[in-house]
Amino acid sequence: MGEENRDLQNAGAGNASGQDAGGHYNRPIFTRGTGSPGPSGGGTLALRGARAPLLSQQGRFILYLLAVLLVMGGVAYYFAVYRLQEKPYLLRSYQTARVEARNFRQLVNGNGTLVPGQQFTVRAPAIAEVDTVRVQPGQDVQEGQVLVQLASADLEKQVLQAERALQQSRSDRDQGALAAQTEEQKLSQALEAAQDTLAKAQARLPGIERLYTLGGASRQELVDARDAVAKAKRDVEAARQALQQSRATRTLARQDADRRVQGAQQDLELARRQLTELTVCSPIAGRVLEVQARPRLRVNPGDSLAIVADVAHQQIKASVDAQDAGSVAVGQPATIRVGSAAYAAVVSEVAPQATGNSQGSTVEVVLKIPQGVPATLRPNTAVGIEIQVGEKRDAPALPRGPYLTSGQSRFVYVVSPDGRRAHRRQVSYGLIDGDYVEVLSGLSKGEVIIYSDYDEFVDRKEIQLAPEGGVPYK
Repeated sequence: MGEENRDLQNAGAGNASGQDAGGHYNRPIFTRGTGSPGPSGGGTLALRGARAPLLSQQGRFILYLLAVLLVMGGVAYYFAVYRLQEKPYLLRSYQTARVEARNFRQLVNGNGTLVPGQQFTVRAPAIAEVDTVRVQPGQDVQEGQVLVQLASADLEKQVLQAERALQQSRSDRDQGALAAQTEEQKLSQALEAAQDTLAKAQARLPGIERLYTLGGASRQELVDARDAVAKAKRDVEAARQALQQSRATRTLARQDADRRVQGAQQDLELARRQLTELTVCSPIAGRVLEVQARPRLRVNPGDSLAIVADVAHQQIKASVDAQDAGSVAVGQPATIRVGSAAYAAVVSEVAPQATGNSQGSTVEVVLKIPQGVPATLRPNTAVGIEIQVGEKRDAPALPRGPYLTSGQSRFVYVVSPDGRRAHRRQVSYGLIDGDYVEVLSGLSKGEVIIYSDYDEFVDRKEIQLAPEGGVPYK
């Protein structure tokens, strides 16, 4: 019993330390407690050695989180201190602009194209070959000036044939007239002979009749004399009808011959005109915009040879948004802008209806330049237009400058009264007219702003200024 007790004590001691008799770790995870018995009569199952590692991991996580927060706080503190200790920005060279009262035109803007008053496409009149080109693009020409000389062997041949045909028709007419005249003379002579025979027969008949009464002539002689008069009358009538018919035939033949001559003459005139038209001239005084003709080029009727435009009376065809078109009217002043150049214009036409596309609806507007289009403006040049539809008077204004883009069109730096500082202030803008922009809010008349670029100090609410470095914008 004593040995068994010692063994049990040793076993208990070994279990208490977690090692077996050989010194190996064999402590069970679940052991029975001394509480209420379990199903097998032992104590309740207890979890040992598991909660201590879990608390250790949570602790490490908390320590890591505290370290991160400490680093972030240190960085924030560093930058805060750095900011507090940062030197003020000093602007040494700059331009200033003063808010002043200005009248603003209420404008309707659009885009357009400079269009010639007249534009002609000069075309080939017939099948021909280009012989010479007398002009080049950009050249100013007068009305009737030769542009292109064409050549056509066929037309030259047609002219020769038409000349021969005219000569032949005239000759035929003359020969026909001569033959008809000769025939008419013969018929006239025959009529005269018949009339002479009739006169003789009529003169002989009364004598025969007297002799027959006196018994000096037989009845047969009387009958023969009377038959001779009747026959002579028939011969005269036949000769007269033959002459009349000849004259009528001669008239018809002459008219037909005249028609053939006239037709031949028209054919000749047409051939000569077509040949003359091979010398292609400018229909107007203007400027040559394009030349498609090239020497030895074969052309057909209607082919384009050159384009000539009247550049002295050009106009602008533009389009404006349909929503703005209601305020546009004929006679309103306008400005045409081409690059940095501007020209005064006036509205001459406003289309009665709008045209729509994928970009929206627009209305066509035509503008004219009263003083005439400068020679520097070329046809089909794209232009911007500004039509004045009203005016806003005495509005606060600033000249447009670099501060607009660098200030994102939302803020400016306002110069203090002593000229030594400038602080940032929110502003809003309205109308734009030429080189000036309307100030709707944020500034008052007479205040001065930094006109120069803000990129170097755009993140600062206030900057210092070198008073001697400021130059007013002109």
